[in-house]
Amino acid sequence: MQYWFFYPYNDSSSVAGVDLNHEGDWEHITVTLDSAATFQNAYYAAHDNEGLRYTSSQSSFADSTGVIATNAQKLTGGFTHPVVYSAIGTHASYPTVGTHSRTGLPDDTTSAGTAWNTMNSVVNVGEISYPLNGQTFIKYGGLWGEIGQTTESTGPDGPAFHGAWTTY
Repeated sequence: MQYWFFYPYNDSSSVAGVDLNHEGDWEHITVTLDSAATFQNAYYAAHDNEGLRYTSSQSSFADSTGVIATNAQKLTGGFTHPVVYSAIGTHASYPTVGTHSRTGLPDDTTSAGTAWNTMNSVVNVGEISYPLNGQTFIKYGGLWGEIGQTTESTGPDGPAFHGAWTTY
């Protein structure tokens, strides 16, 4: 299962004089389940192919009301919803709060921040050739946001045009 998140603004820092800010930012997590619908791992996306797969012991989970599970509660009872912490400025996705090191780039920082419980607002958008639930935006192949001075400052393609859409 993939969960995609759209951020209209990306307020990242500059690196070596290159402006990394851009409008329009799509991030995602991909949750892998086995044939019994048991959590196996989750891939948390980040820019520049920095995303990683995390096991349940490395991840945070919540119940349907947003209460975060203790380690003993993970994947028991209702504590089955992976939690995503968005990095300040870059929106990279992480399974925990804290500072996350990046190779050659400024560290990402996540905090508990304001909870956004998406459980009751998940929409199956379908596929490019068969949008579901009126989600025809999925067919849009252009950029989401401004065309910047560099690739890094230009908004990305929509989710159906990312390699992750079909890879994971």
